[in-house]
Formats: sequence, structure tokens, C-alpha cells
Amino acid sequence: KCLAKITKEIQFKVRTLNKEAKKQKKAPIPLYRWVDKRRAVEMQKIIAAPKRTEYRNKCELTFGYRHNYSTSENEQDVIVKTPALGFMAGGWSGGVSDPHCLSNIPDEVCGVADIFNNFLQSSSIPPYDAKSHRGVWRQLTIRSSKRTNECMLIILHAPASGGAGKRDDGSDDYTENFDSQKARLIQMLTEGTIPKPLRNLPDEISSVDNGAPPTAGEDCDSKTTDLKDTNTMDDGSTQSAKEECDVKTMDLEEDTKIVDDGAS
Repeated sequence: KCLAKITKEIQFKVRTLNKEAKKQKKAPIPLYRWVDKRRAVEMQKIIAAPKRTEYRNKCELTFGYRHNYSTSENEQDVIVKTPALGFMAGGWSGGVSDPHCLSNIPDEVCGVADIFNNFLQSSSIPPYDAKSHRGVWRQLTIRSSKRTNECMLIILHAPASGGAGKRDDGSDDYTENFDSQKARLIQMLTEGTIPKPLRNLPDEISSVDNGAPPTAGEDCDSKTTDLKDTNTMDDGSTQSAKEECDVKTMDLEEDTKIVDDGAS
């Protein structure tokens, strides 16, 4: 409808200009061929994508808290917050949600999210809270490649000494434990292949790939992806993105790189 409306407006404008040119005894304005046609735009058959599921090769997940609801003794709903990594489906105040139910997210992203969730359960360093500007872990960017069988992670975190809302008593200063927790996280990510996640996809979606369901003899073994690089980036709390920062790079074990930002 929009294309038809645009075509009619162009045709009306050209007719008006030709009328004025005729009155002034000028040559008529030449028209494009597609303007003269009854149907200006020819719609061709839609070509389906070669892969209909797990085609997204870049994902950005947010560190936060998963909201679990339980009933208290007074029969009132109580929100139990658990540190987790995922998409913010409910907005900034709705907590984070697992990516496992999305058919366009590949298995390696869900597997990495499971590793981070296991790490956060026992980590002494909390996720970043955008309201209070406290905490450390902020965002994870995952870039994966089926062709090279590699996966790159970029971890964005606030300064371990505390963000813009840090307390004066130093209770949210995690400098002492940050290096040990960082080393433990790197070990969890690089000690083996990414595990096959348990996904809650509907049957009609999970069976669709490349436009057709898998055959009876198709191999459905779990897919694994080698984790080659892990990058950690310090975003300098809430400072402007335009602020110039000194970046230091340190080579760690198993070709893992940590990039620390000196902004405060």
C-alpha cells in the first residue's frame, strides 16, 4: 500500500508539471518506465533463508538477577532474586531471562550462559545494579562462528573498587577477590568444550532446520564449540563513553586476554 501511494503521488506530480509545461509551450517531462506501468513494483516470490533456527551469531546478554516468585507465610507473592545472565525481557526492573527458549539463539550461547550462571551462584562478586550503581559484572557479548568453530566472549564490568554509587565504608570494594574470581571464571570457560544446554523449545520449532525437519537417520549428537578467546573489559562505571582511557592488555593462560580500562 505504501508503494502504491508513493507511485500515485509521483504520477500526480508529473502530470501537474506536464500541464504547466504544456501551457508554457515547453517539452514534456520524460517519465521513468516504472511510473507509466500500472503496477510500478513487481513483487517476486519470497526466498526462504537457508537456516531458520540458531542463525544468530552475535548476542549481548546482561548480568542481573533472575526473579523467582514464591509464596510467603502470609500467602503473599515474594520475589526471590538470584544472580544470573540473560536477556532483559521485562525491562530494567523485571530481571533477566534465560535465552534458552528463543529459537534464533544457538546452543553455544545458551551453554555459555549456563556456565556464567553456575559461576555467579558461588561468586562473591555481584552483578552490576543500574539503579544503585553498585556491583561489578555488567554485560557479556558473545560472537560465535560455525565455519571456524570458535567463540569469542567480551565481558564488560565496572571497576572492582566500586562504581559511582560505592559506599563510603568500602563494603562494596571487591578488589581483593576480583583477581581470584576472574581466574576461576576463565578456568570454567576454557577447561573444556561448551556443554549442550537443556532447551525448552516447542517441538514444531526445535525440529525445524534448513526449512525441513531432520530425517530419521540424521545425527543429532550434541554440538560443541571450542572456546578460543575470552576478553574482559572494564567500562569505567558510569563515565561518558567519549572519555579517553588508557587500555592495558595482559596475556594470561590458554591464550586468554583480559582488557582492563583505567577509567573511574
